[in-house]
Amino acid sequence: MRSQPRAGALLVLLLVAAAVAGAQEVDLTAFDAWARPGFDMAWVYNRPEVADQAWYRIPAERGDRPIMLRSYGFKGLPEVGPFRLLPADPVEFTVAIPFSVPDEVLAIQGGIGLYLAQVGQNYEAYLNGSLFATDIHRRPDGSIRLDRTTRGALLSVDRRYLVPGTNLLVFRLVGDPTDDRTGFSMGGPYLIGAYEKLSARRTEYLDLILIAVYAFFGIYHVLMFLFRPRNRSYIFFGIGTLLVALYFFTRSYLAYDLIRDSRLIRIAEMGSLYLVLPFFLLFFDLVLRHRTSLLARIYFVFSVALAIAAPLFVRTTLLSVWTVGAGVAIAHLVVVDLAMPFWHAFRHYRRQEGRRGPVGALVAVLDVFLKTEAGRLSIAVLAVAAALVFDTFFVSLTSAVQISRYAFLVLVLGTAGVLAGQFAGTFKEIEAINASLDRKVRTRAEALERSMEDQSSLSRELSEANVKLQSTMEIGEKDLRMAVQVQQGFFPASAPETELWDLAFTYLPASGISGDFYDFYLEKGKLTGVLVGDVSGRGIASGLVTVLARSVFQRNVQAMREASLGRVLESIDTELSNELASVENYLSCSLLRLGEGTVEYANAAAPDALLRPAGKARSLVLKPKGDADYKGAPLGREGFNSQHTAVRFAMSPGDAILLCTDGLSESRNLEGEPFRTAGLLDAFGSAPADGDAQQILDYVMQECRFHTSGTRVTDDLTAIVLRRKS
Repeated sequence: MRSQPRAGALLVLLLVAAAVAGAQEVDLTAFDAWARPGFDMAWVYNRPEVADQAWYRIPAERGDRPIMLRSYGFKGLPEVGPFRLLPADPVEFTVAIPFSVPDEVLAIQGGIGLYLAQVGQNYEAYLNGSLFATDIHRRPDGSIRLDRTTRGALLSVDRRYLVPGTNLLVFRLVGDPTDDRTGFSMGGPYLIGAYEKLSARRTEYLDLILIAVYAFFGIYHVLMFLFRPRNRSYIFFGIGTLLVALYFFTRSYLAYDLIRDSRLIRIAEMGSLYLVLPFFLLFFDLVLRHRTSLLARIYFVFSVALAIAAPLFVRTTLLSVWTVGAGVAIAHLVVVDLAMPFWHAFRHYRRQEGRRGPVGALVAVLDVFLKTEAGRLSIAVLAVAAALVFDTFFVSLTSAVQISRYAFLVLVLGTAGVLAGQFAGTFKEIEAINASLDRKVRTRAEALERSMEDQSSLSRELSEANVKLQSTMEIGEKDLRMAVQVQQGFFPASAPETELWDLAFTYLPASGISGDFYDFYLEKGKLTGVLVGDVSGRGIASGLVTVLARSVFQRNVQAMREASLGRVLESIDTELSNELASVENYLSCSLLRLGEGTVEYANAAAPDALLRPAGKARSLVLKPKGDADYKGAPLGREGFNSQHTAVRFAMSPGDAILLCTDGLSESRNLEGEPFRTAGLLDAFGSAPADGDAQQILDYVMQECRFHTSGTRVTDDLTAIVLRRKS
């Protein structure tokens, strides 16, 4: 009786574990989606309005919500008819999905990913206005240069783009408006969660092994035909099995990883689908009726024509035509090739047994299944038919694993068994004529067994090597994340609050370790200095130099309070030149020293600091009058050795200063044009006149994002706004 409470406790624990695992993933199909033709950057920032008739609402359907944009009847687009042959010109669409993020997802340790069961034909993805994935390839005339319809797409999401509460995920889609692949044609899953867990969904070792098995059987029987050209059933079965392997390969994740242009995958997928049935139909005709029927030959020509037309015409129209032809071919296979031989064999065994009634009929049926080729092939065909029915009526409702691809193994093994039986019969006849043929066949069988053993050993070695490689990659990613956390721990996490100064800053590494650094100097609760710097180069080496540079700056600034900032920079330059003598890195910086109402400013090859006077809708470059060469050389490299000068000036209440690295001033748009100092002057001068430092900085960053919209972040970015309080 004690086992029942234990079993109940175990069930509760399993349910809790499943609930926790589900809470760490956001199912996008559980939220309403909105779609419309066209694309505008303004749509990536704002949620669709319910009252806006331009948007088509797609209701939530957890776990099974395909989005086929051709199905929504958008005005001005080509009509989708059953007899449309030629594809239409590509059209841009926008799909927006507002969704909420639970705290469990925001607290995920490690990378965050977006898993898309299917997306096509070209696409870009924006999260809360920020572009994080692009796969659009178009020619100057607007046509699609590279089709990237992808299954099982796994995109990395920068966790900084996610916010608590409601988020907005927007897709810019480009594709044929009459093609069902334009959009998200599969029902699911569409998830946001831990990258490592989502990547496990793309594991398909068993499927690839099955594909290899199908390919092996196909190659083997093609080779058997080369040895025995008179037995045409070998070539039909071998090519048909190879086409099965090709079809399942085109539906694997590996195919989309290896082949960039998914049009090639589509051509291979449709061609193999159209040609599999005619080859198997010819095979069944030969094996069971010892000749090919006129209908099988006509259907073969019909299928070849469909395969040739696959790259040229609309896929859904050809599929409709193929469905009609396949129905006729399957009816011929079931009735003529299987049912009629089965019936004749049944009557023969029933007469032979001499039994009547249900028992006699059952024994005769068993004899047919076990002793005749028609019976054994019928078992294989019934297994495939049952699997197809299961996938059609059960898998689509429950998202269970499809079994048809595994049921084909029964068909392949069954037909291979029939061929093996034929071969054994032939072998017995030949054995009586020539005993030496037995030795040759055995030698070949042994070589085949050794080949299979070698292939299995190679497969195991490849699996072991893959596990080791994946472990090494995971360790490297973990070390990199730890290095990022260590580096960011050296810098202030928030701007200090003081009576005289209002501060705001942004620190955005392009990826992982940053080459930018910053610091705030305080004495007895008063802000005495501000630093923004940038180390040359990228990667871990630059990140290590930032930690060293921050320490050198802090020590010299505190020790040389009475010296000018120019002298301070020269002292820092000397110390860094000694420390960095063995590396190629150098650095630039902007340094401020703050008094009660005065500011001292020095610049070592950094972007210009900007000053915005209080109450004025303009800003200006902070430099001495008439001195165009006020900036000093970069720090940390012998050979520059230029003098550094400082600018001293007064700041009135409401005056604001902007310091930044070149990641802001050199941010480029899609045409490659940088933001430049002119863009910063306009943005800084147009910021809210009565806003605090954070509002001013937010406005400047918003203008920069508008300028760079649609491009990827390629450089570290750091900016500080310093505003004197009233």
